[in-house]
Amino acid sequence: MKEKIERAIHGFECPKCGSDHLYKIKDDRFKCAHWFFKYSPIKLKDDLEILHYFSLVIPANKTAKDLEFNYGKVRRKYMKYRQEIRDYLEKEFSKLSGEIECDVRQLADRR
Repeated sequence: MKEKIERAIHGFECPKCGSDHLYKIKDDRFKCAHWFFKYSPIKLKDDLEILHYFSLVIPANKTAKDLEFNYGKVRRKYMKYRQEIRDYLEKEFSKLSGEIECDVRQLADRR
């Protein structure tokens, strides 16, 4: 995963589709020739650093201070990560909902 992110940061691979058909545009962003998706390698690198601090359970205010980012930006990213985690867990939990079937004969045989 880290290698894929590094390739995207240096403009070798599109982070959205994985294509290697990228070109640099005037404002130092990259554009994918397949999806016409534009992205900033600097923003991608910043997001990766914030995610690293989030994974270490470092508070947003300390992250902002250490990385010299705006606190509001870091807080929004932290909230986005929490929301994505909640959505993922909700989806996984829904797989466990519904009726559960148990074979009583196997339980009786074990006794």
